[in-house]
Parts: sequence; C-alpha cells; structure tokens
Amino acid sequence: MWNSQLISYAGHRQSDGTIVGDPNTVHITDLAKANGWAPKTQGLFDILPLIVETADGRISVHEVPKELAHEVEIEHPTIEGLAELGLRWWGFPSICDNVLSIGGINYPLAPFTGWYLAPEISARDFSDEYRYNLLPEIAQALGIDTSDVRSLWKDKAVLELTTAVLHSFDKAGIRMDDHHTAATKFHKWTVSEEKKGCPVEAEWAWMIPPMSGSLSPNYHREFEDVFKLPALIRRPALGS
Repeated sequence: MWNSQLISYAGHRQSDGTIVGDPNTVHITDLAKANGWAPKTQGLFDILPLIVETADGRISVHEVPKELAHEVEIEHPTIEGLAELGLRWWGFPSICDNVLSIGGINYPLAPFTGWYLAPEISARDFSDEYRYNLLPEIAQALGIDTSDVRSLWKDKAVLELTTAVLHSFDKAGIRMDDHHTAATKFHKWTVSEEKKGCPVEAEWAWMIPPMSGSLSPNYHREFEDVFKLPALIRRPALGS
C-alpha cells in the first residue's frame, strides 16, 4: 500500500507550484492520477484512493467510499466563525506504510488502527507550515488579532482550535484523547514498569505533546530510543 494511511486527503499540485489540499500527500496524489484517478474536484479535503502494488509490480487505484472515512466537521463550542471555514478531518488514523518484521520475514502490508490525540490535528495537521498551514485563517475566524506575534496569537489559536477538535469529535461520537490525559496515562505506565525493574524505552518527541509540552509529567524525563525486533518499520515516504 503506497498510502501512508488508509484514509487521507489529497494534495493537488497546481501549475504555479502551489498545493491545494495536504502537501504531505502530493507524491501519492500524483501517483494516483498517473494510474487513472480522476478526482471530481481539487479541494482541500478530497479523500485519496488506495494505491496498491502487487508482487508483480502492478499498481491499481481503489476509491474509498466517503462514508468509511467517518469525517468530522470541525466547529467551536462557543465561537461560530470557525465552522465557516469548512474544516474537517477523518475520524481515525489507520497507518499502512509500515513493514512488519518478525521471525526473519518482512510483511509489506501490516495496517493498524488507533485513535487521535487532539493536538495531532490541531497543532500539527492544520497548523504546521509544511502541512495545511491554516493557523492565520483559523485565528481570524476565531476573532484573534494576528497583528503582533507578542500577543501570542498563535498559542491562543492552537488552544481554541484544540478545544474545537475535541468538541467536534465528542459530538460525532468518535473516540479522541486530550494530550493531558494521554501523557498522564503514559507516565503512570512508566512508573509501574520501573517498579517491576523493566526499562522504559521510547522516542521522546512522540511522548511529549506538540502543545503545553512542559505541562506533561514526562517533559523532564529521558528515554532511550532502542530499536528491537519484532518491529513495525516505517517505509521511506514516496518522493523522499
């Protein structure tokens, strides 16, 4: 599976070099179009088809029924302006660009499904400059003055956007954790493991949320990032 997730949004390359949609999926989108995908629109949130390569090197493209994405429309519980942007996100991450290496055998398709932490969407997918980069528009929709960076408008916008994401997923009945709850759960687990004499190994950047990091009980901890087998190993991204 050449997609990074079973559900994701297209990144449409324009003639002037700009991208409409998710810049993270431009190469996958190009591959899908080169193999027959003809999207009806070129919008911000077009669901990518699945791109499957079989052992003989043959590539096929498969449309994903929209209802299977369980998309969530993003709205703020008290500020009406945000809903007018038409933001939405798929309901759950299903990672499919990992190779499962176990028993000396590498399985090239080993998808797994989890659930989102709110800041993954609010503080990263929507806000990262190399992703949707929508924070200025979001701040404006939320009524936040962006004229002076010392007003901390970026921080305020991410906070309110995270509030909106949590509210919207709760309203849709789709599981989502907040970063404080997830960090506390992990901290309790590390304490329990250490009491048993079991070393806790982790990639620090994945254990600290992308917002309010210093409020995490794990912020001042150090973890050794150790590679061991069996393991899920992420393939290099297409185009990298």
